[in-house]
Amino acid sequence: MDLAKELETWFQNRPLWLQDAASKLLNTGILDEQAYNDLLKICGSEAGI
Repeated sequence: MDLAKELETWFQNRPLWLQDAASKLLNTGILDEQAYNDLLKICGSEAGI
């Protein structure tokens, strides 16, 4: 198994906010203000807030 596939599998077992953050970082190289807002909403949802 190559490293990319191992990482993909590892992230699938992590919280959604982490999956989203990693995906955005890999696709754009940055987390802008909108990305932080999106992550905050995901964290709140996962925490039941």
